[in-house]
Amino acid sequence: MRLHPFVALAVAAWLLTIPTARAVACSCAGGTLEEQIAGADLVVTATAIEQTALDDANPGGFAQLASALVYTFAVDGVIKGNITNRQVKVVAGGMEASCGVHFDLGRRVLLLAFANGNGFKTGLCMGSRELAANEVLPVPVMEPPPPAGPEISRRLLALAGIAFAVTVASYLAFRRRPGER
Repeated sequence: MRLHPFVALAVAAWLLTIPTARAVACSCAGGTLEEQIAGADLVVTATAIEQTALDDANPGGFAQLASALVYTFAVDGVIKGNITNRQVKVVAGGMEASCGVHFDLGRRVLLLAFANGNGFKTGLCMGSRELAANEVLPVPVMEPPPPAGPEISRRLLALAGIAFAVTVASYLAFRRRPGER
């Protein structure tokens, strides 16, 4: 039994209307480590210490990546970029098919990221990778900034200065001079 060409065409048209999942693939251009560093805003050696889901507000434009995560890294070396503390948070998409990258907690990595507003983002094509034990990189690595100490507010310093001034003024005003009782 042969299908009439019109019936075959109708079936084919109907099959095209069936919704399908969106296909996404990631293709990276590659490059040398020096080229990857040149293209990044932040390059550090660090250990992933925390992983949390990106909140519903979804800052940073990761709306298309439902599995995006925020990683906190303990930084032990700085190759490029300005950080003010020994920890840095980075947004990373979780699905490699859409150029996301996953970091295992407790593993030391070479982290390359780009600045995005007040934070950083990274992806599979940035060149981040796990470091082997005692691996020496072919680029200079600097010490990260010292740990942040307790922050003393200006208001607290002003109050301490006023208290000191009142104490000195009181001492001078009420001290006994020689010969006075």
